[in-house]
Amino acid sequence: MDAAQAPPGANSIGGNASGVLQNSGIVIGDVKLYASDSEDPDELFETGLHRLHGNMPRKAALSFSAAYDRGMRESRLWFYWALAILSGRSDMDLDAESYAELSACLSAVEAASTDPFDRATIVVKGLFELSMRIRETEMEALTEEDRKAIMVVLELLRKLSDDRKSEITRHLDRVIDGTIMDLSMQMLREQLQERRSEHARADRAPRFFLPDPMTPRPREMPNWTAPGAWGVIVGGAALALLAGAILYFGADTTAQVLTAAGAIAALALIVRCAPAMMLRRERVKLRARHYQGSATDMLWVRWPQVMAFRDRFAQVLEYAFREQAPPGRAPEDWLAETGQARLTLSCRTAERYGDQDDMETLYWLAYHYADQFADASASGLLHHKDAGVSPVSPMAKTGLVGAGALLALATAGAAALSEGWGAVAAVIGGLTFAPAIALLGYHGLRIGLRRRFDEERRRWAKELFTAELAQYDHWREWLRNRPSDMEMSDWLDADLTWLRMQAMNELRLTHHDVLAHFAITEPDPFARAARVPDGPIRYSKYRLRTFLLTHNGVRIYSADLDFNDGSHLNPSMDNFRYDMIISAELVKSGVRYGRTGAALVDRNQIQPNMTADVALAHEMKLALHGRFIRIVIENQRYQNFAPQTPAEEKALLDLAMETSGAVEGLRILQSIAGEGRDWIVTERARHRRFIDRELFTRNAAINRIDRATPAIESHEPAALPAPRRTSELPIAED
Repeated sequence: MDAAQAPPGANSIGGNASGVLQNSGIVIGDVKLYASDSEDPDELFETGLHRLHGNMPRKAALSFSAAYDRGMRESRLWFYWALAILSGRSDMDLDAESYAELSACLSAVEAASTDPFDRATIVVKGLFELSMRIRETEMEALTEEDRKAIMVVLELLRKLSDDRKSEITRHLDRVIDGTIMDLSMQMLREQLQERRSEHARADRAPRFFLPDPMTPRPREMPNWTAPGAWGVIVGGAALALLAGAILYFGADTTAQVLTAAGAIAALALIVRCAPAMMLRRERVKLRARHYQGSATDMLWVRWPQVMAFRDRFAQVLEYAFREQAPPGRAPEDWLAETGQARLTLSCRTAERYGDQDDMETLYWLAYHYADQFADASASGLLHHKDAGVSPVSPMAKTGLVGAGALLALATAGAAALSEGWGAVAAVIGGLTFAPAIALLGYHGLRIGLRRRFDEERRRWAKELFTAELAQYDHWREWLRNRPSDMEMSDWLDADLTWLRMQAMNELRLTHHDVLAHFAITEPDPFARAARVPDGPIRYSKYRLRTFLLTHNGVRIYSADLDFNDGSHLNPSMDNFRYDMIISAELVKSGVRYGRTGAALVDRNQIQPNMTADVALAHEMKLALHGRFIRIVIENQRYQNFAPQTPAEEKALLDLAMETSGAVEGLRILQSIAGEGRDWIVTERARHRRFIDRELFTRNAAINRIDRATPAIESHEPAALPAPRRTSELPIAED
């Protein structure tokens, strides 16, 4: 079995968005990449790096700040800390604390340094300062000096390693001024094309949404039994005694001896030849019960929990068999043909796994059965129950025929040698011996071969279990190449940037025409969901929205994203003027969990009588004149991710808001709602006053240091503030 080939059903499960399969969300692994209780600065730095690559820049900045507070002073810290501060932001979004930290990071390197991270930090500094300088300047008003400075910085960017170049263009997406972005468009397009498909995305992405398969359990086959065999044997013995009495009292000695000898010889032949045929019949019967179903396997399923498990697994089996129907067979016909067998498989699976709550870890087994039955149909095993079972030797059938012939000859000979009533007694005795021998031989062998039958059952169960183990090992080996959470984040970020470029291309806008932009992700209602410990929830399907804020209003370009291959489907465009925006807020919604997933419901309908199967999710609600735009910010919709405490709810909301892009989007939309169409002028004026104040404060501090110390030997930044806490998010009651 090729480990690189996807196991049966893997891609169907990983990309399933039908709502048929249970979809409670899965947690992958137990390694905490995004959390650390360590005091070691190197470990704190690594945690921050993971957070940054996982699209959690605000949390990454906290980790880098903690590493700095514990004594770390390295070039890589300045670079990644600066990226974390600027990621997902424009220069107008920086508060005083972030600006102070950024200034310290950018001033910590020397222009003449050859360290790779220092060179990358110099590029970040150049891009940031150029963007601030020309943000207020129209394209046509750029001086020749500005144009040369832009080209110098872009040339430095091109000379960086591919990793540093990719990190800068990814995280400084909203910082880089439109003019600079337009001049570097070709380079960005080439990088995006590569980032969206690199690391075999189409093959590996579905694996992220698949749980580790549950270890298969062997089935305990019940011991073989022969109900009623002893009664039949007693009846056969009675017939034999009757035949003997008839011969004893009615036939002469020669007839008695001849008939008895024939009966004993026939019984001996049956005992010698019948076992092979009976064992083969048992093998055929075992296969028929597996591929055609057996009502006896359903009789024991009575406990409510086990019955519920059986019914849930039966639904999964039906979905898997429909997906894996043999070529040329209509799914409905295939389901009708295998209905009894699927019910039997559901009962047998409930027998082994009925104590488990996580059905998703057994999806692999359902698809294994579906693939097994499809192969059996192709090979003929499904319709010819003796296919694949070795035939018995022709001598066995000949021996059974010989046993009957021998008894008949002995009876005929005894009758021929007798006269009158003796001949009649010989015939009646021989005819009575025939069923007695058949009953004694067959049912006596059933009891005598009981151990052999048990061995056949165990051998068949082992054969089925070996096939399950092989499929289980295939799944485990295939899932070893599951993408990391950082790779998932990078693919999604590249998809969002690519969508924005597609929107601008259709609208014929340049980056200089766009005053600001941001993107918000919304999961598909039935998307598969997975996360690593302490990480954000990733989805197999998204609804992407990129907001382009131009001089005249807001353009929203939306598309459905199939994350497994990065394809964009169903694009649409929405437009409205700035004065159409009334408000933007974060509101709560209800979630009702079901057998196949969860559904959002109106929160007003579930309070105050909130039941146990109802929790809360959050939506971003944009109120326009005459309509609403609601974007779900998922953090509690999947049952396995539902928080247990208010602190967990707060942490999940912060994480969902940051990774979905809703934090910056909500701030900008609220600013527009408050300022109207002049929001960008007001924002720029406010930002200019902020920068002037920070520069004045910084220069005053430097002058005080210069007067106190004539020469500064260290090129380190001044002490920075302690780690910051994330701001509270106002949540409205909808």
